[in-house]
Amino acid sequence: MGHEAGNLLKTPNNILALEYLKALHKTQSDIDALTVKRQGAAYHSLLPSKYLSATGIRNILKDALAHPESAAAILKALDNKLPYSTDDLIVPFKKNYNPSGDDYFLNALRLQILSNDVKHLKNTPYVSEGLEHKIRDALKIATSLDECVNGIISKRIPQTRVRRILSNRLLELDKETLKHFQSESFVPYLRVLGFNDKGQAILKAIKDQGQLPILTSLKKSRFLLTPTQNKMLYYDCRATDFHNQFYETKYCYHRDYLQSPVHNPNQEMFEFIK
Repeated sequence: MGHEAGNLLKTPNNILALEYLKALHKTQSDIDALTVKRQGAAYHSLLPSKYLSATGIRNILKDALAHPESAAAILKALDNKLPYSTDDLIVPFKKNYNPSGDDYFLNALRLQILSNDVKHLKNTPYVSEGLEHKIRDALKIATSLDECVNGIISKRIPQTRVRRILSNRLLELDKETLKHFQSESFVPYLRVLGFNDKGQAILKAIKDQGQLPILTSLKKSRFLLTPTQNKMLYYDCRATDFHNQFYETKYCYHRDYLQSPVHNPNQEMFEFIK
């Protein structure tokens, strides 16, 4: 692979696009792929731009919440940058956001990593070439989550990989389990988060013609899923529980089992994840 091609594969959007292409090839899909160049700010960029990154938008919202006395001026940076009112984002965010979430996350990481033998960290997905020692060293001295991440990243180890490693360790996901999830023989599930009327019709077509389990109520999932699929769902729900405990003010145990998909009949929204 040439230097130019190697540089292309360093950015998250290009990596995701490549994975889509691999999936189309693997499934012998009839879908024609069309590449669309990312415009504006880069994936993790915090720089001002006509098109801000999602990271940049979140940082502006967090800054506004941390400094309510100057929130109006801070939120001006989002003027004409969103397809909807800033209030649609900031109001629900304000009601259920814990600004100390990163500190809780960092403390949980310290407890998980520094109280266990290094082999546990070494067995975490995407940890290789002695990276486990660099992570432990960063955790011992970092005063914030961002400082910890910045102490680990390098030209060869991007921020996305570091954050993925830290999240996987907190979830206690190991390399062998991830290998099972990524094997060609593993059949995943479709988990519906929300849909509009068009999405409802698509879901019905998938159900009638496909073989993948479609989850709309997790209470019934154990009757639909294989043991390996249930294990994946366990990590899925565990991630939600952690986010709820660290970054939200209203605690809700196993919220995924209580929350139904959002149905917006006229909204241009149909989203599911596996």
